[in-house]
Amino acid sequence: MAASRHRRTWQLGKGVNRTKEYDFGQTLAFISQGKGSLREIYNQQPDTPKPPKRVTKRILKPAELAKKLFCPAFVQAPYSKEPLEKRRQFDVLAQAGRIQAIIRMTKKGYRLLEPEQPSGQFNGRADFVFEDATHEKMKVEAKGSKTLKPWDVVQCILYKEAGDKVAISSLQEFLEPEDWLVDMINSTAREFADFYSESPEIAANIHLPYFGLCERCVNTECPYKKHN
Repeated sequence: MAASRHRRTWQLGKGVNRTKEYDFGQTLAFISQGKGSLREIYNQQPDTPKPPKRVTKRILKPAELAKKLFCPAFVQAPYSKEPLEKRRQFDVLAQAGRIQAIIRMTKKGYRLLEPEQPSGQFNGRADFVFEDATHEKMKVEAKGSKTLKPWDVVQCILYKEAGDKVAISSLQEFLEPEDWLVDMINSTAREFADFYSESPEIAANIHLPYFGLCERCVNTECPYKKHN
């Protein structure tokens, strides 16, 4: 004899009815789980497992990734925490660096196509895109410092895409990285970005002190840095 079944019919809309059946075993299971009385059971459905939550990998942007390639445990102080006077001076220097880059590229025979364009595989934005007479494009990162820092050069390289040229300009220097360096940096950056997204806690404990970079770091866990 077939197991007895409980049937419940309810109205979904004008002229539309739907019937849901539960066998005796399902009904008992609901009651044993504290789902309510028999009267309430008809409005409930068996639990279904929830899909696992997707873990979103954090993508390091070029300015941050460039420094972490020198020291994975590097932590940059938030710009908003800098004194107002210092921020004002930095903004002026940054704009001077942008104008200097435009002048340099114009003298080299390039014309400015557009500023602040998304570029590269690390969600970066190149300061400028220029084009020469043969329509070859060059992306330029402009810095407001007098000289170029190693991590500035790396940041610029991370903006490169297939068919692009990249260069970096400071107030007193201009550098177009050679292809072998560009290829090596991009390869290393991809490997490190994967490692960082999979093992951020391990990366955060790899302290590699680097001259000039440590003074910009606010990682209080670093054993090599003296904190006030």
